[in-house]
Amino acid sequence: MDINTFLSNNFPIITAIVGTIIIVTPVIWRIAKYYHSLQNTKKKVEGLPCEIHDNDISDIKSDFNVLKKDFVYVKSDIGELKTGFIRLNDKIDYLLPKTYIATQKQSPLSLTALGEQIEKEFNFKEIVDVNWSKINEQLKNINLKHPYDIEQYCLKTTFGNTENFLSEADIIKLKNIAFKGTHSLIQLTDVISVLILERYFAENNIDTTF
Repeated sequence: MDINTFLSNNFPIITAIVGTIIIVTPVIWRIAKYYHSLQNTKKKVEGLPCEIHDNDISDIKSDFNVLKKDFVYVKSDIGELKTGFIRLNDKIDYLLPKTYIATQKQSPLSLTALGEQIEKEFNFKEIVDVNWSKINEQLKNINLKHPYDIEQYCLKTTFGNTENFLSEADIIKLKNIAFKGTHSLIQLTDVISVLILERYFAENNIDTTF
């Protein structure tokens, strides 16, 4: 796949990422402006007589309510941006040599020869075993039923919110491996995702053969 085809196929994702950045930037600027305004108001209030405080306190409460809404807005957009980057990264895998890919991309996911090599080299099954109680509880709590939804959630969480699945010590282990440059972090988390999915589907009798 050449770069033009890639850009064409992924135009909606790329557009969403750029659009989110455009949206989030002015909101962050507005929050900074409100914060500066609040600081100035605070200084003025401290020097005013008590009877004048009421109006300024009302203004402060109003500003805080606006800030609260903006923070929720920014948090949502950042979440979408993060998801977009993860999806884009997943698409970029198709441009890479097949020897670089750790998992087969068709569902249900499975390990490639490289993925199996990574699993054996770093004993990732043991990492999944040690953290299984935490992983299983997290997957149960989201209450997703369809294998596709579970698969997508697992991929995004293992890469983007690893702390929801693994201990701090194991996260550091993954980062150390990636830091050495032998394997990328996305390769490592993809392998762990497959191990998690295989076990979770098996233990919960979830059919993935259709």
